[in-house]
Amino acid sequence: STHDGTVYSDFKRFKGTKPLTAKTSFKVNMTDDAFVISFDCEEPLKITLPKAGGRAMWSGDVLEIFFGPKQKDRAYSQIVVSPDGKVYSLLQDNGIPMPVEVKITKSEKSWGGTVRVTYAALGWKKPAAGDSIIFNRARQRVAAKELSSWANVTEGFSDLRNCGKVYCGSIPAGTSRADFEKAEAEKEAAVRQAKLD
Repeated sequence: STHDGTVYSDFKRFKGTKPLTAKTSFKVNMTDDAFVISFDCEEPLKITLPKAGGRAMWSGDVLEIFFGPKQKDRAYSQIVVSPDGKVYSLLQDNGIPMPVEVKITKSEKSWGGTVRVTYAALGWKKPAAGDSIIFNRARQRVAAKELSSWANVTEGFSDLRNCGKVYCGSIPAGTSRADFEKAEAEKEAAVRQAKLD
């Protein structure tokens, strides 16, 4: 993913191969102090609201956002939002709530909105061009009994080894996301190897 407002909708069914039955899309933009993630969740069946907030949010439809760690104060950062505006956000493994701003819009057959999370909340100074952070988006649709993920994760939505990334810059024209991410991963591996040599 890039921060330039490109819309992504290439979600995959989690632990399954059947095609998804509703589209989920998102884009990431950057401001001076925050990522702003806009999203849209089509729901042709029924929007299911959670019974309560906190961990009970998974009783309804949710959209989840995961960021990898930038400091050793967390395993990862998790943000969960529901169609009625409930928010669950934590620095995982230490239980500290993470401040985020959420705005939700809802219609009969879709819901969406924006999530604003500051770089400081992610434990990061303002990223520079070329920087990246581990990232994933996931969705639960209760009526369809459907779980989906943007990244090709295998163990869970926060499977950091298989999550995607937000790149602070644009993917070059004519380059696919997969090719760009492969090239970036190869560069990172070369840097790690150079440190070992």
